Amino acid sequence: MFGKNEKSALYLLLLISALFILYACPLPCEPQRISVLPIPDSVSMLNPYKNGDTVNFQHSGGLVVPFVCQRDSSAEYAYSDWCSPGQEYRLDETLLIPDYPISSVFVQLTKYDEQNLLFSISVANSSTVLNALHELSFNLDSLKVNQKWFYCVMALNLSSSENPNYPNKLRFDSVYYTQQNGIVRLTMSNGEYYDLFEK
Repeated sequence: MFGKNEKSALYLLLLISALFILYACPLPCEPQRISVLPIPDSVSMLNPYKNGDTVNFQHSGGLVVPFVCQRDSSAEYAYSDWCSPGQEYRLDETLLIPDYPISSVFVQLTKYDEQNLLFSISVANSSTVLNALHELSFNLDSLKVNQKWFYCVMALNLSSSENPNYPNKLRFDSVYYTQQNGIVRLTMSNGEYYDLFEK
């Protein structure tokens, strides 16, 4: 059926295929995980929101909007490839969901290792990210909101991912935040704002 030359060519093709499989495709390995300790309570307290709570914000025009808090903590893993160790990181995430057609607010703590613990706030296409271990003691001031004084307020600028097709789109540009109360004011690019409303 096959001649001598055809058999030799077939054997050579099988040998090359076997060598390709052995060297091009690494043997499967069990991925390793590098663990990170949980986010310490002293840092978790930067986020005062509790799962199921309702927080009210009053628009500068007078409308009071309730936001429901959804908070969750988890451990996630990032792998660069199958055989390299996976890096664990910890998340403490809070989503403030409004009972009105405006953007939700996302507050997150992320711990990559003992030196990299990030605190971030996102609203629509605007966000800020700070190192929770080093940067959260800056810009502390007092702020009067709805006839109540708040102290140790952090004034944080929100950067936005601008869409060049809509350069004048309304966006959130600043957030005022305290460790005890969370967000006390959100300001918008058109001068409107949302203030914490405590009954």
